[in-house]
Amino acid sequence: MSTVIVTPGFVALRGDRAGVVTTDLRPELYANMVTRLATDADAVLSFYPVWSGRMTTDHTLAIALSGEPKVAAVPVNLPPLAFTLLAEQVAWLAGAGLSAGACLACVKPLRQALATAAWSRGVSRLAAPQPSLAQHLRSLAGASFFVSVLPSPSVRPASRTVLSDTGWLDRPLAGKIYLDGDARGARWFARSISGHLSQQRVGQAADRIVVTSVTAGHREEYYGTERSCEIALTAADLRDLAARARALTLPRCGWCGQGVPAMPCAFCGSGTAPRADP
Repeated sequence: MSTVIVTPGFVALRGDRAGVVTTDLRPELYANMVTRLATDADAVLSFYPVWSGRMTTDHTLAIALSGEPKVAAVPVNLPPLAFTLLAEQVAWLAGAGLSAGACLACVKPLRQALATAAWSRGVSRLAAPQPSLAQHLRSLAGASFFVSVLPSPSVRPASRTVLSDTGWLDRPLAGKIYLDGDARGARWFARSISGHLSQQRVGQAADRIVVTSVTAGHREEYYGTERSCEIALTAADLRDLAARARALTLPRCGWCGQGVPAMPCAFCGSGTAPRADP
């Protein structure tokens, strides 16, 4: 069994591509690619961000053009960096031998384990979380803000202690802390994280922080400005999640036969009652 993870319009988080196939989102090119991928794979999971109207439209058209029954569209409402991290976590699970249905079942707990936020130079064009009128006015004066998306949406001034004051970093951490975007914001996060980790005596920030470059062109659409830096981290233990997902008994769609965690089927869209394996 093999499952391919695709993130059209996004680049991979790490240089080794982590099992994620990235491609141009132009519908005709994307349709050709997923058709080729589906020839050799058991299934293709195509992740796309629901906050981008253009990408959602292009992705929907591409899936329709491919006409490939082994492709499932996976809508994700996460900021750019967190979106990429989630897709690569699912790719790791697929590489560990999980079926497409089991991978789909892992999307929700992986999302729940994520924490993501941003440093933003102004919030006047930020749609969610919604800034206050006073924050809009401070944006016009060039103020910087800490925009928390998960686990609790909020907009606060980017003070030196906001990460500690809000308890945003007081969570289990599995793996690295990823930063991506404006250099000033990255330095602000690095200083804040260093101070927090030293207080908690859990290690040096330099050992935890990975600076990437994958969200250019997407940050402005999500946060309303390219002068922003996103942070993403996770508490998910992928090996433990993989073990639990392998124990799942997934019913098969009564129409296309794919094992799916819920109906309607993510592959064919059928609402036909799933059939149990013999």
